[in-house]
Amino acid sequence: MSKKLTSLMVIAAAGLLSFPVCAQDLVAEKAILKGRNTIKSTERLNFGNMSKENILIKAIESGRADKTELEKIWNDNIGTSAVRNNFKKAAKVDELPYINDISTEEKFGELTVIDANNDSKTWEYYVSQKCAAYKYHSTNQGDDWLITPGIKLVAGKSYNFSVELAAGLASFPESFEIKMVKADDTPTANALNGGTEIVTKKTIENNKYTAYGKEGIVVQEEGYYYFGIHAVTDPDKFYLYAKNINITVGTITEESPAAPTIEVTPAAEGKLEAGVKVIAPTKNVKGDDLGDNISKIEVFRDNVKVKTFSPVTKGQELNFDDKDGMTHATHKYYAIPYDKEGEPGVKSDFVEVYVGSDIPKLPNEMTATDMSNKIGFKWDLVNSGVQGGYVNPAEIEYDVYTLVIKELWGYQYLDLDELLATVKNKDSYEHADATLDEGDQGFKFFGVQTKNAAGTNKSFVSSDILVGKPYELPLFEGLKDRKFHYVWYSDGVVSGLYISEDATDGDGVALDFRMRDGAQPGQGYLSTGKLNLNPAAHPTLLFDAKRGNANSNLAIYGSKDGAEPEKITDVELKDEYEKIKVDLSSLKGSRYAQLRFVSNFAAPTDNVIIDNIMVRDFYSDDLGIEMTAPEIVKAGEKATVVVTVENNGENTCNSYTVDFYAGERKIKTENVTEALKMFEKKQFNFEYETTIFDEPGDVTLKAVVTSEGDLKDENNTTQSIITVKQSTAAAPTDLNGTEADGVVTLTWKAPVNTTTEVTEDFESYAIWIYENIGEWTLIDGDKGLTGGFFQGTMYPSQGNPFAYTVWAPRDYKGDGQLDITQANTAMIPHSGDKALASIYSYIVPEDNPQGEFIPNDDWLISPELPGVAQTINFYVSHYTTNDGTQKFPQTYQVLYSETGKEVANFTAIGGDRKTAGGWENISVDLPDGTKYFAIRNISNKDDAFIFLLDDITFSKGGGEIASYNIYVDGELYTSVNGNVLTAVIKNLENASHKFAVSAVYSNGQESKPVTFILVTTSIENISVDGKPVDIYTIDGKLVRKQATSLEGLNGLYIINNQKVIIK
Repeated sequence: MSKKLTSLMVIAAAGLLSFPVCAQDLVAEKAILKGRNTIKSTERLNFGNMSKENILIKAIESGRADKTELEKIWNDNIGTSAVRNNFKKAAKVDELPYINDISTEEKFGELTVIDANNDSKTWEYYVSQKCAAYKYHSTNQGDDWLITPGIKLVAGKSYNFSVELAAGLASFPESFEIKMVKADDTPTANALNGGTEIVTKKTIENNKYTAYGKEGIVVQEEGYYYFGIHAVTDPDKFYLYAKNINITVGTITEESPAAPTIEVTPAAEGKLEAGVKVIAPTKNVKGDDLGDNISKIEVFRDNVKVKTFSPVTKGQELNFDDKDGMTHATHKYYAIPYDKEGEPGVKSDFVEVYVGSDIPKLPNEMTATDMSNKIGFKWDLVNSGVQGGYVNPAEIEYDVYTLVIKELWGYQYLDLDELLATVKNKDSYEHADATLDEGDQGFKFFGVQTKNAAGTNKSFVSSDILVGKPYELPLFEGLKDRKFHYVWYSDGVVSGLYISEDATDGDGVALDFRMRDGAQPGQGYLSTGKLNLNPAAHPTLLFDAKRGNANSNLAIYGSKDGAEPEKITDVELKDEYEKIKVDLSSLKGSRYAQLRFVSNFAAPTDNVIIDNIMVRDFYSDDLGIEMTAPEIVKAGEKATVVVTVENNGENTCNSYTVDFYAGERKIKTENVTEALKMFEKKQFNFEYETTIFDEPGDVTLKAVVTSEGDLKDENNTTQSIITVKQSTAAAPTDLNGTEADGVVTLTWKAPVNTTTEVTEDFESYAIWIYENIGEWTLIDGDKGLTGGFFQGTMYPSQGNPFAYTVWAPRDYKGDGQLDITQANTAMIPHSGDKALASIYSYIVPEDNPQGEFIPNDDWLISPELPGVAQTINFYVSHYTTNDGTQKFPQTYQVLYSETGKEVANFTAIGGDRKTAGGWENISVDLPDGTKYFAIRNISNKDDAFIFLLDDITFSKGGGEIASYNIYVDGELYTSVNGNVLTAVIKNLENASHKFAVSAVYSNGQESKPVTFILVTTSIENISVDGKPVDIYTIDGKLVRKQATSLEGLNGLYIINNQKVIIK
């Protein structure tokens, strides 16, 4: 579901965008026509070479858009006139010519509209096109008249009528006829239906204006005649345009020659000539015998005179070969007779023929075959032309191209890219390519285009192959977040990929594999990408499946190296889920293998529900282990590490051991005697405890599972890196100590500054993540699915429920290929390439499968604060079009908490706030005692669009010092009040001791400790082991250089960077 703007679509209209062929996670989205939850497979585009117009047509036909949306894009916000009366009195015209170009509403108002079938879809005035237009109806055939004023015609005189017509879009043929009727007032539809035919029913398949009409119209009775353009288009087409109505007096009289007949026969084998036969008329316009009132006949090709026959007698057959200036093309011929006074008679009907060699058709199909280190292309040879004309097959050349995916207004299509080869009169070509098994998986597209001396076929026939490095096992597809996580592709004709909430793993998402909406019964399939089964001893496909009804069926096929899939097994489906196991050993020994789920669909209810698809090395006894750990832990705190043991084997495991390590140190062992069945999991929580003395940096956490008889060692160990962070609270300084009579007295200085100012610019985080954004806490209060902005183009986190995501508009699709900032400058972060974004949401209730928008309720909660009064600064913005005509202000709150991070702990500071547009600096004063602040997007469902945040500046660290903790050799010895800067340590043994002091702030934060090492011993217990050392006084004076003895010294010295008291 998306909120789309014409201005946002400038992203594609600004230029055709090239996309690499790569594997894509295509997120599940709402099916526009049916409102059904669908899952998209990796797309295999085969639209061919299309104009921008036809790309939009394809989008309509495929259900990606409706014509209402299309006409807004195509016609640039067409304005329509309300002038479409069924009956009205128009001024009658007594003098000719009558000319109406229909370029204004006033001129359209001279015409009368009859909506004969009363379906409210009829002729209207279109402002942007400056013409009259008949608008389609989705189910009714057109029956709508556009009628001229009454035109006074005199008996015996000749008149000419013409109007220019065009189809709104060439891919939607429009049909019409033109009639006239004599009437005292505006005629009825019935009267027009019985009128005189001016133009018989014709179908227009061109969006370029063409003149239609008739010359030499002669009436037998004087009066007012009405000419009607009758739209009779089939249902669900587009627009029929009309302009430039011309009614003029002709020179033809009742005595003028009637129309001759004309036949044109193209020469054989593409020769550039045509045989023309004309038969002179035998009657005049009145219908009487022509006699000798004919002098000549002129023949025209494409409105240029190519032959004059003179003299001519009535009924004479006239022949000639037309050669001069002939081209390979469709040519239009007609003939005009002249009376003995040299005045023209009635023009013949037009005859269109193709002369010369035709442009060759395309092959019916082509194939591209993966041949390991080359691609083999094959097609069928062509022997006919696009106009049905002659082609010489031996002269046809075939251009082989790579194709590139382009995008126009959010819709993708294929277009020619690199020419690989040109071959003549051949049906195959092989192209060397050693990269077929490298990189991300996806489809490469290829096309063949034909050409000869007559020209190049502007379209092409296409095919594709799957390329990329085969996936290593194990592969698991659980459809998490309603999307595929690997390359999958379907036939796209019969099979539909829908979402079922009847999932076996409790995540509410399973694959409903059924007949596609609107499809005919047949065989459908879903195929995997390329798989490397070779390292596996027992490659196995496992999945959960159940049937929708008794007719549901499923078979598993497999293939090697892209060959035609062959059936491995039929699956026995039952009414309840069962685990299906399929041995894939027969597919080993190839570069890659592929699997295919195949079902023969007889009815839409013949569905199969599939979940938890796995391809893995399946052993009888195999335990695996995985770990989930926080990325960061603050020194002195605990981190909860979740370790999960899964039985990947077929047999039940009755006992096993789990060991947990931090670095090389074993922290805990779990001995388990509880049975673990196939694919069951057991979760363990381990506490990784740190101290405030832990140095900042990375620690490797490791968990190992062991069990008797385990046949696979590779998955018995898991590890994760956790980063220890020191407190940012200011620490004491200048810790020193003195010793006398076994008593050590420590002194220190209080921190000078108790807070640290930081600016969060979000540049350090991965793009499009919406969880675990540093120390920030995210709460998605509305829990809706998050929408998007462009039809057919999605950002990676779109469709997921989240509060905020790391916004990266210069990499909108997450693949480095799409920057939307040029056409949408308001989307640019305040600084750098990233910001934080809260985006509108929607839900899909059972009673509204199309979905509905909901208000935002998205929380961003700060890291823990020092608890002192401070002023925070941040920048907010919303979307505004580049021209400033459309703005989408968002509503938000700033809140604070003196206790915890639960929503109920927060109090708003001031009232609701509105973004002003453009990046705006916001300053907010936090009261003393604030432990957290929050920025909450609360935009209502109608206004919600995108709320942007960047560059949040605030103070972290301590506040008021409540006490100091004193540590001896890593153990807490005592605490003193925050205003005391000394402590006394008694009863210490003569040895080396490490003393430390930390500041404890009023909000509970403890600073990093400052340390002091003191050696209290007698001189006979000090030994330098004969190794030379430098000895300094406490104030840094060198008293002995490279000394090997301490004899004669007493007091406090620095030796080997330690403070040593020598007795």
